[in-house]
Amino acid sequence: MLGAAIESDRSSGEAYASFLRAELLQEHGALPEAIAQIKEALVHDPDSPYLMHRLSELLWASGAWEKALQWNQKASGKKRQPIFACWRAFMLSKMGSSSEAKSILREMMGRDQLPHSCVSQALTILVESPVDTELLTQFHEGVLLTQRGPQQAAYIMAESLFEAGQWEMGDRYFTQAQNLNPADVEVLSLAWRYAMVFQDTKGVEEAAKGLYIEQPSTRNAHRWILTRLLHGEEQKAAALSPQLFEHSSIKTDTAIWWPWFLLGLEDRARVYFGLRRIPKAIQKAMEQDGLASISPEAKIKKFCHADIESKKLQNCVENLIQAKRFGKANSLLLKRLTDKKMDGTLIRLWLRLAAGPSPEVNQRQMERVFHLFVLEHEPDMEFYIAQIEAKAHYSGADAALALADEMLHEGNHAKTWAVGFWFLENGYASDALDVIEGLLRQASRMEPYLLNLWAYTLAENNSRLEEAIEASQRALLGDPLNGALLDTLGWAFYRDGQIDKALWALSRAHYLMPREAEIAFHLAKAYQSASQPEKALATLERVRDVFTFSKRLQRRIEKLRDALMLEIKGGT
Repeated sequence: MLGAAIESDRSSGEAYASFLRAELLQEHGALPEAIAQIKEALVHDPDSPYLMHRLSELLWASGAWEKALQWNQKASGKKRQPIFACWRAFMLSKMGSSSEAKSILREMMGRDQLPHSCVSQALTILVESPVDTELLTQFHEGVLLTQRGPQQAAYIMAESLFEAGQWEMGDRYFTQAQNLNPADVEVLSLAWRYAMVFQDTKGVEEAAKGLYIEQPSTRNAHRWILTRLLHGEEQKAAALSPQLFEHSSIKTDTAIWWPWFLLGLEDRARVYFGLRRIPKAIQKAMEQDGLASISPEAKIKKFCHADIESKKLQNCVENLIQAKRFGKANSLLLKRLTDKKMDGTLIRLWLRLAAGPSPEVNQRQMERVFHLFVLEHEPDMEFYIAQIEAKAHYSGADAALALADEMLHEGNHAKTWAVGFWFLENGYASDALDVIEGLLRQASRMEPYLLNLWAYTLAENNSRLEEAIEASQRALLGDPLNGALLDTLGWAFYRDGQIDKALWALSRAHYLMPREAEIAFHLAKAYQSASQPEKALATLERVRDVFTFSKRLQRRIEKLRDALMLEIKGGT
């Protein structure tokens, strides 16, 4: 829509060409270059409010918030447009001026000038604390009811309030949505997610059942079975299979087996299904889907072959490292580099050879890898993560920190993300929190992965733990079967001293992601705090053969393992 406005409003072909180049550059992550192109467009068309608005958006994305506000004001001065006012309200709310942002929305609603394109941003602002209940009610009754109707409006209000952590207020709208149409699939899905987050065993069972009755799909069948399995109700889960699937297809239909393989319970399923062994066709299909465990040699045979694709090469190299065939892994990566087909993810795998247990890769070769890569490829975030890590590995923490600081001051979005992740990975939790909270202010919507990253950073920093727990619950609402989100919630509970709740979340995270060393470490710490050192040690032993790139995590696991062995030996 903005592009069309610029096209119709442009005074020269040069301005529009620069705008198109900017859009292309921004799409590929080259934010500074995109900003430069929009400024070039404004040279050719200095009075275009739409170009000013686009520059404001790009400056905001780069972290130049005050400049973004200034260009928004210039755009509004040229032409009063509701979309400009809505964008200003969004920026002000992210910068902490929530009351001013809400005043702008109040004025727009009073004039009936809130466009459809602004509804989502407006709702994001209105559900932020402190909530102006009168203004929120005005938005619900004057905007959403007109645009969406009673049931859908109530559902949108409930979901938005839940996602913002306004649980009590959201529950009132959710009750409205349920009363208007209790069989609505979206309402049932939200009920299931809400019950999963807050450990409501009865509520989650009723919602899962209702979802399948209203929409009898394979996905909803799996959701119902997984709900029972995650609550330890294996027999009830097994009893569902012949009801939801054709029992005569037990030897050929992978859908029947999928939830059990996902949680590593395939042998239990075999017993419940009355079979002596898992059918070969099922086992083979699950191996192909990556749900069944196979030997490293079988994985190498599967993934490592001529003309290998980049994604499969990653699996190939990971399994070669696992099998300690470092020379083969190194030669495959070297061939990919010389063929000019390298990417940042594979660079990280190469660094894993250098920093891990392999004698094949030294500092000189790693530096050559970086050099050759940048000659032929555009660096991505993975590459910069690898570069910071390599600097830390070979030159020490001071050099790595200096490089990270340089990246932060460049204003490049991808590099900023890379630095934030690297800070978090290397134990600089307070620095990571500063970077990540700055990035969150730029986000138009708090997606689960953003909330999860923020919550985990707070938990690692051992600060503002109530916020960490709330952010984790909000993230989990979007994806209740995500092991990484459950891990963050459990770790926040652990840091806050709520050990029973930590065990609930972390055990489910480990259930869903049994080969993740960090989740196992978190669960072991919770077991230790619950005076269950044997369970803690057994959890760590299950991931003993899992290689982790993080030296910090390796040290933490070894330290915990030694402490647990002393506890068990001493009976303390």
